[in-house]
Parts: sequence; structure tokens; C-alpha cells
Amino acid sequence: MDNQYERNLSSGSETKEVPQQEMDEVKDTLPKNGGSMTHVDEKKSVASQIVDAIIMNDNVELWHSDEGIGYVSMHYLNGRYVNRALKDKGTKQLISGIYHAKTDKVANSSALSDAITVLEGYAMNGKMYPTFIRVAHSDNAIYIDLGDKTYDAIKITSSGWEVTKDIPVKFRRPKGIRPLPFPEKG
Repeated sequence: MDNQYERNLSSGSETKEVPQQEMDEVKDTLPKNGGSMTHVDEKKSVASQIVDAIIMNDNVELWHSDEGIGYVSMHYLNGRYVNRALKDKGTKQLISGIYHAKTDKVANSSALSDAITVLEGYAMNGKMYPTFIRVAHSDNAIYIDLGDKTYDAIKITSSGWEVTKDIPVKFRRPKGIRPLPFPEKG
């Protein structure tokens, strides 16, 4: 597994590097529903173009944790959800990569910072969810994040267990989390 996590000690939040596989998947996923960056409104600032593309996308949810941290959840075509803190280095890299892939232009650091600040405002006005590391309980089931690149989890109920992409809780992955072995029945 790639070492994709590093600690940002100055802010106390985890930062995540974006794996190339995720960057490739997200290029085709974002944006949609009127947020296409291929026909950008040149009159708008780069930050506004980025914000518009994200908030107009059905595959993106802006929300905040019960700790007051803004997050973005992205739903990929393969069915997986990825939750990222908006202040993570990886989120900035991801948004920058999306902007470049869709416009063939580079967003400067100031525009990215401004866009993330606005997106945090949207996240704080969005739903609040508790975040979990590795293990969570919901709807009479226990969920265990496998911690791998599939973002799947094990769902355990009184009738057994299964590996699922349908995860009703918000997992986050801090520095040091490693993938669990894929479970086998038997």
C-alpha cells in the first residue's frame, strides 16, 4: 500500500495525499449537472468556477462533523464513497487536479484556498454527521472499515457478515491506518 497519509501537526487534522487511482476515477466523475468546467464562465473567478462545479454535482456532498470540521464526500462510479476533510492537503490536490483536467488551466494557490474556504461554509450549513475511525455502529449493525483502496467495509449483523460498499456512516482515515486482510467465509 502506498503511504498516502501524513500528519499536519500545525492544524491538528490529518492530511492525505491523493492516490493516482483516485485522481483517475474522479476526473470522469466531476463535475456534472450544470457544473461542467469545460464551458466555464470566464467572467467568474477561478475560485467561483471551482465552487460552482462542486456544489452543482450530485456525486458530492458537503457536510460537517460533530467536531465542526468541514468534509466533502465523493461518490465514485464504482459505488464507493470517499470522505475527505476540506482542509486536507489531498483535498486541495484533488480539486486542483480536477480543475486542470477539465479546463487545461492551473488554479493558483490563492484561488484553491478561497474555494475551499467557501466550500467549508457550505459544509457547515450542510448536514452534521459523526465521524468514525475503523469501527462504527448503525441500524443494528457494526461496520468495520477495511482501510483499503476499495473503501469497502464489513457489515456485521446478528445473521452474519458481508463486505459492502453501502456504508451508512462516515469513516475517516487518519495517519497510520493500514488495510485489514480481506475476510474469507469459512
